[in-house]
Amino acid sequence: MVYVVGIGINSPASWSGHSSLKQWLVENNYQTSDCVISGSHQHSLHFLRLGNVEEVAIDAHSWSLLDTDQATIIKRSQVAPTPPFITKLGDEAAQQRLTEALMQSLDLAGHSIGIAGILPCDREIYRPLTIGIGKEPAETTPLLEEC
Repeated sequence: MVYVVGIGINSPASWSGHSSLKQWLVENNYQTSDCVISGSHQHSLHFLRLGNVEEVAIDAHSWSLLDTDQATIIKRSQVAPTPPFITKLGDEAAQQRLTEALMQSLDLAGHSIGIAGILPCDREIYRPLTIGIGKEPAETTPLLEEC
């Protein structure tokens, strides 16, 4: 077992900023002794630059938009779907408005930030990512042992 002194995570419920890093640590026989909850990829990188943590996980899209000076990519996690766009179940009008707004945003600025389109999806695509993550905020209260 190899120890990593500290990791920075976005949130205990974040795939790209927590679960992917935790999975990578386990797969590579690493264990952490400290965990800092940063609240965002940007803040995780800030803590890394300050030397407050040794490891962070930043999603590929955010990486290209953030200041990644003094950060080195050491490995990559498994491919995972990007966060879904969500509306209230059964609210067809909201779904249509959201889809139209997203398509308009893509037309205006998608290319400049590296987003080429929106893919159809359903709950089953995300099911593997929710295993072990509580559904209620109280279930994801950050505890050092859970980081």
